[in-house]
Amino acid sequence: MSRIVSTSNTKQRLAKIYECTLPEMQKLYEGVATDFLITWHTFEKVCYECYVKFHEHRKKSKMPLYLDNINLDYEFSFFYDRYQNPELIRQLRLGKDSYRVLKDTFDKSIESISKVEKLYSLLCIVTRYRNNMFHGSKGAPSWVSRYKEPIEVCISFLLKMIEINLIDKSYNDFLCK
Repeated sequence: MSRIVSTSNTKQRLAKIYECTLPEMQKLYEGVATDFLITWHTFEKVCYECYVKFHEHRKKSKMPLYLDNINLDYEFSFFYDRYQNPELIRQLRLGKDSYRVLKDTFDKSIESISKVEKLYSLLCIVTRYRNNMFHGSKGAPSWVSRYKEPIEVCISFLLKMIEINLIDKSYNDFLCK
């Protein structure tokens, strides 16, 4: 006979674990953390029909033509401006290769950065936010409130990628080859 476990007091129990108030925990559930979780899950479901090899993006010489119809300027500009600060880029906890690629990209003038470089940079950054959010050592309530704006920009980028993939399934070919 299976035992049914009640989750009615989940938020109270998590608030105790994170040493925060119940209203702070409820805010976490109603805010960007839940939006990011659902959007990331949808992004994986719609766009990741295989394992994504982020380091392969920068080696691509051709970008699918439909990506010319996506405007990534807002999202890229936000992170380009943000990561001019070396301390903030360090906090992403990037691997050596990703750090070098992002640093090289962000050292260029924004006008000279190609769409492929923008796409790669955004994929790399959004993935780091995902990893830091789900695997990081910081407490979720304080981390999410501190990074609310960048998380919202990540969500905007993910939604654009989901929407373009629903229009043109060849996006998966670009990601997976």
